[in-house]
Formats: sequence, structure tokens, C-alpha cells
Amino acid sequence: HARQRALVRDLAAQEGQARSLSLAVIEQPDTVRAFGAAPALEAGWDAVRNRLQAVRGASAASATRTQTMTGLISAFQGTAIIGVGALSASAGDLSAGALIGANILAARALAPMLRLAGMTELFARASLAEQRIAQVLSLPRESEKGVEIPCYAGGLELSDLAFAYP
Repeated sequence: HARQRALVRDLAAQEGQARSLSLAVIEQPDTVRAFGAAPALEAGWDAVRNRLQAVRGASAASATRTQTMTGLISAFQGTAIIGVGALSASAGDLSAGALIGANILAARALAPMLRLAGMTELFARASLAEQRIAQVLSLPRESEKGVEIPCYAGGLELSDLAFAYP
């Protein structure tokens, strides 16, 4: 769980950096051109893209490991039940139908636990989302009463002002 949470946090951070670089180019193309920032943004984008690919690869490898482990557990369970059941059936303590029924029931009992194990990334993403919501909710709030300036003094001067209809 801890490794999956760390991967999800890293993935979210890299995706956030990629979004911020993209928004800089999309929302402020004139600024990028005026200051010649394109090479620096391209280098930053390449670095973020490489890190993002590495994190996505690690996340996919983790998911594959989880799937492999759940498949192995399921296979070992089936093998153990059939093996022990075959010995019992050959000794006359268990019928073939009871052996098949026991194998089906055991597989059905194990299936929800294996699905739960495969959902570690979803749980990690949910945990990260919960942390981010808590961070937003802990930000100081703006006063609803407003601010009153007790002694306001000043003036407004307009000079060289012109107006024309469009």
C-alpha cells in the first residue's frame, strides 16, 4: 500500500507539472515568444515527460505484480483443494461432487479478496484526493463581514481625458 501511495502521489505531481507547463504555453504564448522561453519550456517539458513515463511504468509494473500475485494465490488455492480433495476422494472420505463443490465455494470466497487487492491504486488515489480536499478546506477563509474604512479621505482627478463613440 505504501509503495502504491507513493507512486500515485508522484504520478499526480508529475501530471500537475505537465499541466502547468502546458498552460504556460497555451495561455501566454506572447510572453513565451517575447522572452524566448520556448527552449526552457521544451527542456522542462521533456524532463517532466520522462519522469511521468517512468512513474507510469512503475505504476503499471506494480499493477502487473498485483495481478500476478492474485493469480498465483488463486492457482495455489485451487491446486491445494484439488490435491487434498483427491486424496480424500481416493480414501473414500469425499465424493467427486463434494470436491468440485468445495473448489467452487473456495474460489467464490477468495474472489472478493483478490478484487480488493487489485484495487490498491484506486484506494491510493482516493486517499490522495482526500488529503488534497483537507488541504483546501484548511486554507484560511475570507471574512464574510467585510472591511470598513472608518475615515476615508481622498479625491479623484481626471486629466487629458477624451471620449469618442465607437
